[in-house]
Amino acid sequence: MNSLQLEIQLKNFSEYPTPKKRATLDLTLRSLSLTVLSDFCLQNETIRTLLGHQEFLFFWQEKMAGIKVKGLPDFKFKTTESLTPMEITLGYFNYLQSLRYPDKATKFMHQALSFHSFHALEAFSQELIINVDPNNEESISLMSSAISFFEQEAAWHGTPAYLLVAKLYFTWALTLTHTNTELVSIAYIMTLKNLEFAKLLETESANDLNNAYFGLSLAKNNPFYFSSIEDIRIACIKQACDYLEIADTNRATYSARFQKPIRMKKEMPSHEALSALHQAILADFAHTLRTIFKRSELESKNAWGETPLLFAIRHNKIDSIRYLLSLGADFTQTDSHGISAFRLALETEHLGIARLLLNKAPQFIEQHDIFSVAENGSSKTLDALKKIPTENELKTLEQACLKNDNQSIQKLLEKGLSPDIIISSGKTGLAQLFLTGNNEGIELLMKHGASLSLLDAQGETVLFSLMNVFSSQKENRDITYYFRYFIALGADINAQNNMEETLLIQAVKRNDIEAVSFLLQQDQVNLQKQTKEGLSALDYAKKLQYPSLVSLLNTQGEKISQQKQLDIYDTAYSIMSFFGLKTNSSTTSKETSCSLQTTLIK
Repeated sequence: MNSLQLEIQLKNFSEYPTPKKRATLDLTLRSLSLTVLSDFCLQNETIRTLLGHQEFLFFWQEKMAGIKVKGLPDFKFKTTESLTPMEITLGYFNYLQSLRYPDKATKFMHQALSFHSFHALEAFSQELIINVDPNNEESISLMSSAISFFEQEAAWHGTPAYLLVAKLYFTWALTLTHTNTELVSIAYIMTLKNLEFAKLLETESANDLNNAYFGLSLAKNNPFYFSSIEDIRIACIKQACDYLEIADTNRATYSARFQKPIRMKKEMPSHEALSALHQAILADFAHTLRTIFKRSELESKNAWGETPLLFAIRHNKIDSIRYLLSLGADFTQTDSHGISAFRLALETEHLGIARLLLNKAPQFIEQHDIFSVAENGSSKTLDALKKIPTENELKTLEQACLKNDNQSIQKLLEKGLSPDIIISSGKTGLAQLFLTGNNEGIELLMKHGASLSLLDAQGETVLFSLMNVFSSQKENRDITYYFRYFIALGADINAQNNMEETLLIQAVKRNDIEAVSFLLQQDQVNLQKQTKEGLSALDYAKKLQYPSLVSLLNTQGEKISQQKQLDIYDTAYSIMSFFGLKTNSSTTSKETSCSLQTTLIK
């Protein structure tokens, strides 16, 4: 499991949460160590954000409850106003790592601080205090600049962190005593101001204090070692002596009360509503996608910088991918992190989707980001795509298709053999399975990326084979289903074979009125296509003296012509409306069309 694979699982779950995805993700998270989870969160902001979802609260509460502090068997960390169980768990974990591995202490301390670890913050403050040198200006300047960081972090921790800030200002004041009288006064004022912040937040910081001092009281663990904040305040005023006037003390107190300390709050990310297009992709039903799809959406990008094609690949929606590719979707696009379509397919380990993309662009196998897949360990999908089948394996796959041996078909496809096989008879493997009615085998080939535009020895796609079966098995509903299904996926209904015959021309030449009627019911069927002889479907119907087909084709031709006229009028009307040349809204459509036609002629 690498960070991209976890990111994919989290994104998919956040967009379409199902019990199955939840169970899979739960298993994934529980299989990862805190070291890995921490690294993934630090390397990938998307993972860190999505793991903050409410759905994972219980997982992190379990992890947080599992933290053991030496010598305090009953102690438990608590969720605070500002920090989630995830931040508390990973912050303290990295702090512990800094203690366990002194040679990597700096790295782990930085990581702990990135999760707002109080104990890392406390250790950092102690290091500053120990190392500050009153005779070294650089040392004093470093403490001064570091204090602003502590002030920012105090908003995440409340009282215990404001006490740390106060201690730093107090130390700074002591350090400056013999060098800068004006700064000493300011340092003492800021000490008192932060003590007042700590006091104001003391009640609501109960859980922060519990976590900071491992369940022990503030009196025994605060950085000043006094029993209360008020006692600390009195001691600081006494130490300041002539550097503080009564007005300064009051100013610090009232300034803190007027300014009011800020508490940061981690916003829980919410699920973004999906568009109708993305919902259709998730349903993976090409007919629905065709209905709602708008051409302008083809290369539009979501919040993660994904086009609809990338979104479909991430969710393993192979039918939607086929349809989008048939529309000309740009398969070279990358998301906001620079992840390509092919890389995404490899990381989701969907061999069929990867093969579809590879068929479009064989050069994908050599692109630079694919090498990172190999570097992260063996990829079964990548290995399968690179496989060069032996002659014996190809013969075995052909025999499996001829004998409807689906178990062998599946095994060979998973091994890396291409579903786009041409068998000895000249047919494609897909066409052969239609001849024998092997629906399970058909689904296997489709799942593994079988091309709908693969040509057999006659230069014919699988649609030709389907229509041949249709002509001999009129009652076979599977054939009509698959035909419409393949058309919805983008198969070309007007494809031509080596003789430049279309499906419609072949059906006319067979005098198959049912096949012709069926084809004319489909969208985008082209009546004008011609064979090498220069003849269209209507020409063949006339030449072969099939009057019923002549009538049928003439009627369809008239319908198409009328629709084209209406489309022209609609376009012209839109143009005229845009320029303010609207016709009378009370006129009928026919009158409007006539008016527009007259205008266009003029």
